[in-house]
Amino acid sequence: MKRIVLCLLLHAVGGLLLPGAAGAEGDSYADARERLLRLTERGAPESRAKAFEALRSVRDVRGIRLARTAVMGVLEERARVSTRLRRELAAYERSRTKTWEAEERTTKARRRGMSRGRVTALERKLRQARAQRTRTFEELKRSRLLLRTTRTQLSSAAQEVGALLRRVSVQERPVALALIREGWLAAEDPEQWIAGLDALLASDLPAASTVAGSVVSNVERPMRLRALALDTLTMLDDRAALGHARREIQATFATHWHLVAASIRALRIVRAKEGIPLLITFLERKHIARLREDAHAALISLTGQKHGPYAGPWKTWWEDHGATFVVPVRAPSAVLAADEGSSTAFYGIHTFSDRMAFVFDASGSMWNHGEKKTLRIDVARRQLLGAVGTLDASRRFTVVPFGTQATYWRKLPVPGTESEKKSLARWAGKLKAMGQTNAYDALDLAFGLARSAEARPAIDTVFFLTDGQATTGPLDDTPGILADVRIWARLERVRLHCVGIGSHDRELLAGLALLGDGQYAAR
Repeated sequence: MKRIVLCLLLHAVGGLLLPGAAGAEGDSYADARERLLRLTERGAPESRAKAFEALRSVRDVRGIRLARTAVMGVLEERARVSTRLRRELAAYERSRTKTWEAEERTTKARRRGMSRGRVTALERKLRQARAQRTRTFEELKRSRLLLRTTRTQLSSAAQEVGALLRRVSVQERPVALALIREGWLAAEDPEQWIAGLDALLASDLPAASTVAGSVVSNVERPMRLRALALDTLTMLDDRAALGHARREIQATFATHWHLVAASIRALRIVRAKEGIPLLITFLERKHIARLREDAHAALISLTGQKHGPYAGPWKTWWEDHGATFVVPVRAPSAVLAADEGSSTAFYGIHTFSDRMAFVFDASGSMWNHGEKKTLRIDVARRQLLGAVGTLDASRRFTVVPFGTQATYWRKLPVPGTESEKKSLARWAGKLKAMGQTNAYDALDLAFGLARSAEARPAIDTVFFLTDGQATTGPLDDTPGILADVRIWARLERVRLHCVGIGSHDRELLAGLALLGDGQYAAR
C-alpha cells in the first residue's frame, strides 16, 4: 500500500514539475493528424505532396491507422480526379475544334471581302472561342497537376510509414506490422497493397520479411498480391525469397501466372546458383509462351551463357559445367535473337508470347514522310501486318490504335486465323489520321486487357509504337505517364516493348521499356 501511495505521489509531483510532459506525445499525434488530414484534403498541390511528412512526429501504432485513412482518402480523390479529367479533356477537345472552326470562318470572311460588320461578328466569336479554350485548358492543367500530386502522395506515404515502423518501440512493432498485414494488405484496392508492401520495404526490418513471406504463402490471398509480396521479399531477404520461388515456380501457370512470373524474376534477382537448374527444368514445360522469355532471360543473366530458349542445350551445358560453375557478379543483358525459335517480330523485336497487343500510333504526324520518302504510317502498317501474319490460331492478338483518343480494334484478343488477319488488313487499309497523341490512354487500354482476368491475363506482351511526344490525354508529361505505368507494370507483369520512329520522346519510350522489362528500338 505504501508503495502505491509513493508512486501516486511521485506521479503528482512529476505532473506539477513537468506539466506538459504527460500530454506531449498525445499533442504531437493530434497535431500530426490534423495537419495530415487537412493537407491531403485541402492543401495546395505542393503542400499535399509532402503531407505525409506530418507522420514524422508520431512514434506509435496510431500513425499506421492514420496513414491508412489518409491513403484511402488520396485514392478516393484520385478516382474522382481521373473521372473529372476525362470530362475536362473532352471539353477541351471540343473547345479546340470550335476555335479551329472559328478561325477558318474568320479567315475565309476576310479573304472574300465580307462586310466589316460580318467580319467583326466572326472575330468576336473567335475571341470567345479562344477564351473558352484557355479556360478549359487551365482547368485541365489543374486536374493533371492534382493527379500527379496524388501519385507523389502515395509514394511519400509508403516511405514515411516505413520510417514510422522503424521508430515504434520493439514492444509495439508486432502490432504495427499486423496492422499492415491485416489492414493495408487485406484491402481490395491493389494500390493499398502496393503502399503497404512499399512501407515494409522502406522499413528494412527483418520482421517485414516475415510479413511478406506470410502473404506469399497464404493461398487465400489474391494472386497479384502474392506476386507483389514475393517481389518485396526478394528485395528484403534473398534466401527467404529463394525458398518461396523454388516452390512457386512449379505451380500451374494458367492459374498462378503472376506468381510464377514473380518467381522467375526472384530467381534472376537473387542470383543464387540453385536457381539455374530450376529454370532449366521450367523450360522443359510445354506451352509456357511469354514465360519462356522470362526463364530464358533469367538464365542468361545468371550464367552469361546463350544456349537458346529450350531446355535441351541448357541441360547438356549444366551437366558438363554445373559442378564447378560460379554465378557472375554482373548480369549480362538478355535479348531474344531473331533465330531463337518460332517467335514473332515487330520492328525487329521478337517475342514468344501467344497473347499480345499492338498499341499503334495513328495520330496526324504518322502521315508525314520518313527518311526514305515513305509515309510512316505505311511502314508501320506493313510491320503490323507482317507480325500478325506469323501467328496461328493458337495465338491471340489485338490492336489499340490511338490519336486524340484511344480505342480497340477488337476489345478482346482474337486468334491469329486467316479471317482475322484479313479483317485487320482491311481495317489498316482504311485507317485515317486520328489527331493528337494520347499515349496515356492508349497504354491504359492495353494494360486494361491484362487487368480483366484474375488468373492468366488476356494479354501479357505489348508493343507500343509512336513517332512523337504525348500531346494530350489525362497525363501528357513523361514523369507523370511513367509514374502510373510503373504501378500497372508491377501489378500486371506485362512485357512492354517500345518502338520510336521520327522525333519521338526517347526518354518516355526508354523509361516505359525499362518498367515493362522489354526492349526499346529507335527506327
